[in-house]
Amino acid sequence: MTHPLQPLLHQELVALRAPTQVWSAADGSIGGSPIHGIAHSDVRIVRGLQVRVGDAAAEHLVTAAPSADRVVVEALLRHLDDPTPDPGVRLQIARRVRTDGCGDTLTISNRHPQPLTTTIEIVLQVDATLIDVIKQGRADASPVELQLEGESARWSGEHVSARLVTDGLALSTRDADLVLSATITVPARGESVVSWNIEAHDAIAAVAGATGPAPW
Repeated sequence: MTHPLQPLLHQELVALRAPTQVWSAADGSIGGSPIHGIAHSDVRIVRGLQVRVGDAAAEHLVTAAPSADRVVVEALLRHLDDPTPDPGVRLQIARRVRTDGCGDTLTISNRHPQPLTTTIEIVLQVDATLIDVIKQGRADASPVELQLEGESARWSGEHVSARLVTDGLALSTRDADLVLSATITVPARGESVVSWNIEAHDAIAAVAGATGPAPW
C-alpha cells in the first residue's frame, strides 16, 4: 500500500527571513525535490527555478551561507572557457531573502584578456500551492494566471500575491513558465551583473516579519 509522504528537508539548502523561505538544491536550483520552492507565509509562490548560461547549466563548485537569509553559490562555466586547465569564466549567484520576498543577483566574471558574449536564461515555474498540501506529500500544483506588465510580472493565488521585477533581463512566457533572458557581453578581465527580485504580499497576514538585523 502506498500513500503520500511528507517531504524530507535534511539534504536541502534553505534561506529564510520569516515569513519568506527559499528551499533549493546546493547549486541554488529549485524543483528537484518536493520541498523545493519559494514560499511566502503559507503559500508556495515559485516551485521551479533553473539557470542556463550559454545554453548549458553551470558546474556547481561551492555554496556558502553567510547568514540565515543569504546564500552565495559559486559555479564554473567551462563550456564558455578556453582549453587551458585553469577556469577563467565563473558564475556567482547571490541570493537574499527578505520578509517581503527574495531575489537573486547573478554575476558572470571573465579573467581572459578578451570580452565574452553569451546568453543567460532563467526559467521560473510560478505557483500558488498551500504549504499544508506540500507537507502532505501531494504533488498538486495550483494553476496560476501569469500577467506580464512591461518590465514586471504578477501572479496570485490563495491569499498571497507576487510581483517580479528584473534588472538587465527581458521577461517573456513559455507555456505556463516565466522566462528571464538576456544576451550579455562580459568585458575582458571584468564582470557583468543581472538580477531579479520578487515582492510578495499576504492579504490576511496576522503578523509582520522582523526587519531588523539578524544576529545569527
